[in-house]
Amino acid sequence: MNSSTASPSPVPVPSVHPLAVQRVFDDRPFRADGDLLALSFAADGILWTVEDPGLLRRWDLGGRRQLEWHLLSELENLWAFSRDGLVLASASDELSLWDVPAGQLQAVLPQASWVTALALRGDAGLVATGHDDGSVCLWDAANDEQVYELRGHSRQVSALAFSADGTRLASAGEDRVIRVWDLSTGEECALLEGHNDRIPALAWHPRGHRLYSAGWDTSVWVWDVVAAAPVILLNSHANQVQALAITPDGSRLACADSGQAIHLWDLASHQPLRVFRGFEGEVRCLAFRADGETLASGGSDRVVHLWGPFGPADSPIADCRLPI
Repeated sequence: MNSSTASPSPVPVPSVHPLAVQRVFDDRPFRADGDLLALSFAADGILWTVEDPGLLRRWDLGGRRQLEWHLLSELENLWAFSRDGLVLASASDELSLWDVPAGQLQAVLPQASWVTALALRGDAGLVATGHDDGSVCLWDAANDEQVYELRGHSRQVSALAFSADGTRLASAGEDRVIRVWDLSTGEECALLEGHNDRIPALAWHPRGHRLYSAGWDTSVWVWDVVAAAPVILLNSHANQVQALAITPDGSRLACADSGQAIHLWDLASHQPLRVFRGFEGEVRCLAFRADGETLASGGSDRVVHLWGPFGPADSPIADCRLPI
């Protein structure tokens, strides 16, 4: 199925909305020393970040200060947090699991081939690795053993995401195909086709009825997983959509693109709400706080930006810029 079968959303003309940015962590008083690679809000509202080369930081948002840091490893190029922010996975030619609050290594699992994608199930009991040979492996973190090896992609895996209930895994490959796997059987249960370029990020709706895929074809595709068909394309982005995050209640979706902007969408109406601009580099990671009213972003500008509050879901679109 190609993109002409799904209807794109209309994009209203942006207006000015100067109050969207809450804080910027940089050298007034803090900024990261390397490119930001992953973000996560813990249950207590504390923000954790990982930057190149493997530096873990803990931030106090209210006090605008760094609380602690840990240098974990300089060898890995992929990092992913568990949903509760308590476990961190990193990978290259092996998979490492870290205790986030302690900043300590928990386990190391050798890999048969290079890891190109990572995801942790909500309870961090199951970890998925995607590989350069197109395989997807499921790992039991408690017992340090492989549960499944899933084969289907003809090229390397570019993105992975567990459903909120942990029963399904979505995988995207450089073959531009998304496969959905039933984790009770290890069998493929849906094949999603339509993207015509790379798929670097996937995200599930908390209720599990929708899957969102970011593409280097200007669009985020919204999929009905049961019907294995697209619902709509969210296509007001720049050429490459690179990162996704959904609020815990499933009401809003944030998408970062190669235009150094973040687009905020209302998922009930599939209408755009905000466009955040003013970054000095590529935005590579996004995370919502538990209340859904604060969005953290980070990337190659080596700064943590916090956005919000966002107001009612039916508020008009606004073009929001960082203060000069």
